[in-house]
Amino acid sequence: MRRLVLLFLMAIAAGLAFVGQAPAEQRERCSAAELRKLVFANHPTGGDRIREIIRQLRCLGTDAPPRIAAAASYEVAMDRAGADGRPPDYAEGARWAKRSAELADKAGDHDLAAQARLAGAQLDYYAAADLDELRAAERSVRQAGADCATVTQPVHCAALLKLLGEVQRDITSHAPEMSAQAIETFRQFLTTKLGKVRGPERASALLDLGTLIAQAAPDDMSAKDLAEASDSLAEAASFFKSAGDVERAQIADINRGALLVDHGPNTAASLDLAEALLRPMATDPNIDPAFRLKARSNLGGLLARKQTGNREENIAEAIDLLEGVYDATPADGVEERARTIYNLANALSASGIDRAERLSKAEQLLESTIDATPSEGMEVRNTKLLWMLADVKLALLQGGDFEVFDPAERSRLLDEIKAIIGKADAIDRGQRSAEGQATVSDYLLAMTVDRDAAFRDEAISSMRQAAALVDRVSRPYLWATIQNNLGNLCNDARRPDLGGCAEQAYARALSVRTEREFPREHADTIVNLAALRFRQANWTEAAALYGEIARLSVKDFDISLGQAVARHDAARSDRWFERGSYSLARLGRTDEAVLLADQGRVRFLQQRLGAVAAATGDLAGHLAKVIDSDSVRLIIPVTTSAGTVVFFIGRQENRIRIGQLFLDNLSGDKVAGFVNGVWLQNYESSWERPGVLDRNAAFAPALAQTSEWLGTELVVPTLKAMDEQGIPARGKLVFVLQGELAQLPVHLARLANGKRLLEEEIVSYLPGLSLSVSAPQAGSPARIVSIADPSAAPDLNFAPLEGRIAAGEGGTTLTGPVTREGMMDVLAHADILHFVGHARFDAQDPEASSLRLTGEDRLTVGQIERAALDRLPRLVVLSACETGRSETATMANEFVGLPTAFIGLGVRGVVSSLWPASDGPTVLLMAHLMRDLSHGQDPALALREAQIWLSDATGRELAETLRALKPDKDTPAAKLEFVLRLRYADRRPFAAPWAWAGFQYTGVTMK
Repeated sequence: MRRLVLLFLMAIAAGLAFVGQAPAEQRERCSAAELRKLVFANHPTGGDRIREIIRQLRCLGTDAPPRIAAAASYEVAMDRAGADGRPPDYAEGARWAKRSAELADKAGDHDLAAQARLAGAQLDYYAAADLDELRAAERSVRQAGADCATVTQPVHCAALLKLLGEVQRDITSHAPEMSAQAIETFRQFLTTKLGKVRGPERASALLDLGTLIAQAAPDDMSAKDLAEASDSLAEAASFFKSAGDVERAQIADINRGALLVDHGPNTAASLDLAEALLRPMATDPNIDPAFRLKARSNLGGLLARKQTGNREENIAEAIDLLEGVYDATPADGVEERARTIYNLANALSASGIDRAERLSKAEQLLESTIDATPSEGMEVRNTKLLWMLADVKLALLQGGDFEVFDPAERSRLLDEIKAIIGKADAIDRGQRSAEGQATVSDYLLAMTVDRDAAFRDEAISSMRQAAALVDRVSRPYLWATIQNNLGNLCNDARRPDLGGCAEQAYARALSVRTEREFPREHADTIVNLAALRFRQANWTEAAALYGEIARLSVKDFDISLGQAVARHDAARSDRWFERGSYSLARLGRTDEAVLLADQGRVRFLQQRLGAVAAATGDLAGHLAKVIDSDSVRLIIPVTTSAGTVVFFIGRQENRIRIGQLFLDNLSGDKVAGFVNGVWLQNYESSWERPGVLDRNAAFAPALAQTSEWLGTELVVPTLKAMDEQGIPARGKLVFVLQGELAQLPVHLARLANGKRLLEEEIVSYLPGLSLSVSAPQAGSPARIVSIADPSAAPDLNFAPLEGRIAAGEGGTTLTGPVTREGMMDVLAHADILHFVGHARFDAQDPEASSLRLTGEDRLTVGQIERAALDRLPRLVVLSACETGRSETATMANEFVGLPTAFIGLGVRGVVSSLWPASDGPTVLLMAHLMRDLSHGQDPALALREAQIWLSDATGRELAETLRALKPDKDTPAAKLEFVLRLRYADRRPFAAPWAWAGFQYTGVTMK
């Protein structure tokens, strides 16, 4: 009996395995009519009904009419598929559907047969849980549609075609090689009658087709495929939005945005469209978090490539977005994490701000990601990561905020890069991408620095191979970039034979890099071509090209984007304006040359002071404000790699005259060599190296050498040319300097008669002509406010005495603590602010250069630049060490330091020190200076007279000045007065320039 029960249960489990006839007693309890009623009558659905249908089918066996049995089996299939919300059993449902199709074929009901076959195939697909079951489902779909070519069931066949595409789509996630079949299947479906009807079936197929094309595309996706994928996703999104299917509409938009980011032409129009799709979803907090994360990831990749708007602002947002995406991506999301790191490394390496730091971060992220990324199934992604890592290491080698000069370190880095290239080649079996081939070319170029220059020819050949790998139509951005880089390889002063190669490559790049589509790259290529023309002494073309790049640079410069961005943009225009000015001067277009040179100066200050219009307006009218008398002369040296042109400008009979002098031997390299090799090297050894006993004496030879060099190379030839051209020096010389020259005390230049320039002329400095607008009148007595050593430093023994000078001239002296807020309050109430204390120049971060206040409080350059005051002093006197130093190495004409920070705030002039000020002579100098300033004398004249007086005065005269200040007994000042009176009574103790020449006046003339 037990065996019979087991056999019965097996028969029930077999379900559809009907064999022979049911016993007579069972047939009495079932009938075809009852089954028909259950299937076709309007009975309620539910589990009881389905159970009865199954009982009737088993009861009737082969006696059941095929058409009724087919319909009944279909009802069971739908129930097992999860009708009415019941838990589905797709596998069992598929079996019932297939049985329905067999019975319908016997009954000649081809519509039901086709419908059942479709259902069976769908349920096989729904039941598939792994690759093998998906492949079985694919076979099931193909079998279901085997007769589609012979029967007239176009709707069901089209549906089967779409289902086949969906199965193949899912197989693609396990076997990417299936993507081509899936794409072709969806394309076939869309040509059917059902596929052409605007509705959910077409929209779903379009979504799958567009996504598959995007996912399967190689880096050089064709323009045709790109258009097909983009159009498919756009139409799908449109339908889903109209149908209220928000989720699938968002998927379509995200996928389209990703498509344009990864495979689009990177034109302004393409990226703007992608941003319009992605940004709303990236910023909307109500969107599904997973969708928002995808949108943010793609938006970050987009912004790293975007050219319109400000490049650094785009990159900063990209870095912020991608770092957030990486942190939010699950650890098991290997593909997405690798893609995010690739885009993040791209953004970090593209940034021009904190470049060395960001390149190092990109290097670390890439190395850790490559180590953690599995090799199976990630070959393409790993290769891209390796090429990016090689690029980052090359950038670190050749152009962070530094360059590696140590041969051993360079060799080590080059070996690392070579190993990375070898690893990438091993993964893609030597089938390099265009990006990879370009990286190889960059590596070969880096090899030329230390080894055989023939590597350049190999690098050029490699870059040409890279260009051949790219389709210009589908990937214009990459193609143009490679052409531009090929031009740079050929643009070598040592290889004039490659000039034609450079010209052709730049021309090809500019055919794509238009101002409208690729504004940043357009400007870069023009700069490169202009550099070629400049080196070739083709002044006409060089002037035109540099004029164009100056226009673009001025147009895009915007300080509202932040100081870091503005500083970077200013630094980026390295020598553009100077070279353009020099080219114009060579053509005899002097007025234009002066104007162009000034447009590139202190642009941050120009915008802050609203002086941009003045800088770009009528030159003669503008110069008239600077040269307000026949005694004033402007001297503007413009130094380039080709040499220096000096413009000298004066007024005669109410007419502005401009002359020029070419100093062919005074090149930018020569100036930089002297400043770095003589001036800064001696400066460091004298003032910054520990253990030097007499720093003033140690620095004296450097001052003497600098005095001779400035006279010989610049000042003496200039004064001679001024005499010859009828614009002789007349008493007031205003130097508008650039770059490295601005670090030197030009007023100390030794003249042909043996005197220093300062002894013959009144010398002052201006960062740029446009800063001279609306100069105040000095004339009337000024209210001086002195701040005496707010930090209470123990080494400032003369500070209290110097602080009393203001009170002695009718002003006010503030002693004791002064906070940053207190300092700002003083600025708002003084006519002349006299600061006595400590200052610090930070060469690594010039915006952190500062005046030391109370406690830990400092007033930095950056804080001054960000301040806004309704009232300001007309003059700031900084009696502290190194307050006149500026950073110009990376920003040749921005002069980031305390003088320009105060001028940017609105102060019209600053007295500051180029090197550490010695207490004794400084207090004497300031006593003389403050007396004259309090009576309204012009600051440049007052400073000159004070310096000449200090250098010529005897010890007896100096002692009288100190006594008048009433130093306290037994103080260093009292002791100095005693020494001066007795030891140096008839000698000049401070005749040497170290004691007084460090101070200079920067600003406008105040007559």
